[in-house]
Amino acid sequence: MESLSRRLKKERTKNSFRFHPMCKSLNLVSLYFADDLILFSKGSPMVVHHLKIALESFSEVTALFPNKDKSLAYFGGVFTVDKKVILEDLHMGEGTFPLKACSAYSLVLLGLRNYWMSIFILPQSVIKEVEKLYRGFLWGIKGEKSKIHLASWDLVCLPKPFGGLGFKNGPTWNRSILGKFIWAIMDKHDILWVKWVVHGNLLTRDNFSKLHIALDSCLCPVCGLEEESHSHIFFNCRLSKEVLQEVSSWCGAELWPSNFTRWKVWLANSKAGVRIHLAAATVYML
Repeated sequence: MESLSRRLKKERTKNSFRFHPMCKSLNLVSLYFADDLILFSKGSPMVVHHLKIALESFSEVTALFPNKDKSLAYFGGVFTVDKKVILEDLHMGEGTFPLKACSAYSLVLLGLRNYWMSIFILPQSVIKEVEKLYRGFLWGIKGEKSKIHLASWDLVCLPKPFGGLGFKNGPTWNRSILGKFIWAIMDKHDILWVKWVVHGNLLTRDNFSKLHIALDSCLCPVCGLEEESHSHIFFNCRLSKEVLQEVSSWCGAELWPSNFTRWKVWLANSKAGVRIHLAAATVYML
């Protein structure tokens, strides 16, 4: 795509080229999503013809051609006469909104957020700021002011069958995506990291010393009172004790065994029910 990018850059520097109004501040002409391509410009026949020239030049060099059956032109605020000229020039059909690339938007732009959400519970302030940026991209920003939102974010986050775009609500998705780790501890005992937790094979500092790997200190980096070991992390560390005390207090019961051996037996008890879910969640967060 480097060849196409250079050709588009050449076309956009010509005096007769005009950017799409929403893309002018970014000098944005193209977006790539895996094997999909979206081109932007002002909706006039002369300007769109520049995009056609770039595509034809790219095809001559690479022998790669747009799939006419899957390629569509989308318009907003363009006169019918101009639409007809553009479609005839491009030999494409007219697409209708919502643009299918919204799924690509969700995949690419929200992918980074979802990656970190699959690892941590993100602060609410961070989630709100990230969603603010995404809303700005979706509806448009002029300077420091957002343009009118055509639908509420809650509506946008609804599944497509219910009139939304299928985006994920930040706080809800963050809690849901972390639930897979709880399920993994309970049912997916063949997963490597679950084996590490259940069988005491975490790469703690005492295990490093057994492998004759030199460390500055073998003490727990959290409390600094005892050697960091599997048992210490979950039962003896000051932080662990505080967390477990809060969880037990919230449940109104003492639900955490006092040593690792008893913990494994207790976790294997299918009758523990909700307590196992709580234990698995606590293990993951620790």
